[in-house]
Amino acid sequence: MSEPRYFDCAVRWNGHYFPAWSREDGTLVDLRLFGKGQNDVYGFLDSELEFQPGKLRELGIPEEILAAAGESKPPGFVLLS
Repeated sequence: MSEPRYFDCAVRWNGHYFPAWSREDGTLVDLRLFGKGQNDVYGFLDSELEFQPGKLRELGIPEEILAAAGESKPPGFVLLS
């Protein structure tokens, strides 16, 4: 069974929402954030999603979650069961 292209639910940590997908074995959460674009004065129009543990730590994401997301391929995804 293939994953849906767009998220079908959201996970909330400390007032911040992250896209997620419901699966049979748990919830797959995407912890990637938009990085600063090279040619973008606003900081998000010309950027890609990237895993930024420092910023997530500032948002209050638990260290255990950040460690699991850092080990995933690609980095930034964590499966919560």
